[in-house]
Amino acid sequence: MPIAAPSLIRHLSSAAACLAALGLGMASLPVQAKQKCTDFTAYADGDSLPQKLKQDGYLFRFGGPSSIFFGGAQFWSSGASFTTPKPGQWVEVDIFAGAGFDIELTALNANGGIEATATVPTDVSLHTVRLVSSGQAIVKVSLAQGGNESTLNRVCTRY
Repeated sequence: MPIAAPSLIRHLSSAAACLAALGLGMASLPVQAKQKCTDFTAYADGDSLPQKLKQDGYLFRFGGPSSIFFGGAQFWSSGASFTTPKPGQWVEVDIFAGAGFDIELTALNANGGIEATATVPTDVSLHTVRLVSSGQAIVKVSLAQGGNESTLNRVCTRY
């Protein structure tokens, strides 16, 4: 049975009154965190990528020629980096480690300070790594090594 408009208004007013009585005014409800992600699925294996690539608000920089390899952006021993669309609480990456070098990830804040680090072992598998801010927001992530057999497959930032 549909609720008549005056009845609905009374219902909503009483719900707001209950929240206020509990000290939970509408302004005190938690704000939902947002997340922004991107990947390289729009490209086909073998497609070349520019050394600077702007995509979905991220700016990727590759230390050498890059192409799509098994669904990810391939990077060399000279590494890669990306800046986030907005400063974030954490950054999560899916990375395939296929070269003979462990991959070192470093998350940086706006002042260039290190917020988090992680090492991805070379075990020829896909890893999901979350870099969580230790204080200030993360604006950039650097990836060292890669050996042309590693790929960056997906990136997400929570802000």
